[in-house]
Amino acid sequence: MIYKWLIKHKWDETKRSPVFDKNLAVKILMGFFILYFLANFVLLGLFADKILLEAFPDANPVDVFNGFILYYFCIEMVIRFFMQDIPVMSIQPYFHLPIKRTRLFHFILARAITSLFNIIPLVLFIPFGLKTIPNYYSGGGFATWILGIFFIMLTSNYFIFWVKKQTNSRPWMSFVFIAFIAGLIILDRYDIFDFSTISMNLFDSFITSPVAFLVPLFLAALLYWLNFNYLKSKIYPEEMKTGQSSKTIAEGDISFLKRFDQLGDLIALEIKMLLRHKRTRGVLIMTPLMVFYGLIFYPQETYQNMSGMLIFVGIFISGMFTLSYGQFMSGWEASHFDRLLSTNISTYNYYMAKLWLFWVVSTIMFALSLPYFYFGWKIVLVNFMAYLFNLGITPLIIFIFSLYNYKKIDLAGAAAFNWQGVSGKNFIMMIPVLILPILIYGLFKLFGVQNYGLYAIGAMGILGVVFTKYWLNQIVKAFHKKKYVIASGFRENE
Repeated sequence: MIYKWLIKHKWDETKRSPVFDKNLAVKILMGFFILYFLANFVLLGLFADKILLEAFPDANPVDVFNGFILYYFCIEMVIRFFMQDIPVMSIQPYFHLPIKRTRLFHFILARAITSLFNIIPLVLFIPFGLKTIPNYYSGGGFATWILGIFFIMLTSNYFIFWVKKQTNSRPWMSFVFIAFIAGLIILDRYDIFDFSTISMNLFDSFITSPVAFLVPLFLAALLYWLNFNYLKSKIYPEEMKTGQSSKTIAEGDISFLKRFDQLGDLIALEIKMLLRHKRTRGVLIMTPLMVFYGLIFYPQETYQNMSGMLIFVGIFISGMFTLSYGQFMSGWEASHFDRLLSTNISTYNYYMAKLWLFWVVSTIMFALSLPYFYFGWKIVLVNFMAYLFNLGITPLIIFIFSLYNYKKIDLAGAAAFNWQGVSGKNFIMMIPVLILPILIYGLFKLFGVQNYGLYAIGAMGILGVVFTKYWLNQIVKAFHKKKYVIASGFRENE
């Protein structure tokens, strides 16, 4: 009975939210999109056997299908990490009631199962299994096979739940997770481990062995227990150690910035905002993943002589943080933008603090991309020229377009599937950043001196850095002309 009331309370909380009616049309549209999306997975599951028989006519389609399932769950785990929201619930109001607190924790963990990511594998695998497995295996193979998949799905669900909870207090855990996934990719890429064979043997065992599914059941139960104990240990606010954590950030890790006076304080505030809020932290976590973007193109000989495409990749690797974080200026500060206007804060320093943040992150991303020399020093040269462009030109373009951004960003909002504050302007501002260097390169290529085109892109970046002070002053003047229009736009979007 208690769970019935908890569900009702959660629904009432959602329905009474001030943004519920405002976003109702969007939610209905998203609902239709999700239904269409799920219907496509059902059809894929129904016709997967025919597709596999055409692609592998001499193979057992169930074995081939099983060989891909582990890849599916690895990809799903990465997507879950960046896009699946952890179910939250304010449980403090229930503490004075005669309710066992353990029931509240069980309710939170049970809500995690209702994620869309847990529905997709079922609508994909059940149609395939029902249609295909009985044709190749006798007995109750389908039942144990789908149970094994279900428990692996729960294992993935509660593993990501645990990892994301850990990253709230230990941000470095995000990079450990990314390194773990990158290690799996490298092992499979260079055939150190044949994940296709491992996957086929694992999921075949669920069909042939009636007790094999007990292994993922044990793992799912173990991770559920770990999450339950984590929630139990964090039941009291004072045990969250938020005060100690904030003090560490403010006084320990970045205290050296105080020597740079107001500019250092503004940089410290930017770093704190990045670390403390879901949407900004999501941008920060996604940034290192862009290093692996090159693996899609660099190993392919087709792209080795396509410098235009390589420039595009280089811009993304070292400039994605500037694009993804900078495109919402000054929307990140929208909730306290009026206070920024009324305090004695130098607008020049306001922009300079963001610029230094862009420069540091771009430099780190370029350094992380240096191992790509394995595919040729030309790639390193292209990435370096793109990096120079991202230092001198990309931030200036972002700053100019930010003067026309009147959309407020809710920092407390979800990190995934959250389009609040996004408009067509956010995509338009990316066009010159991505297209301009390719156009410069193409112009030099017309005259047969494409290498000079690469140097021209880098030279533009160097000139942008050299004349940063001049261009920032021009942007500051434009900002002072539009600051009240921007502030008014933020108020209208509340």
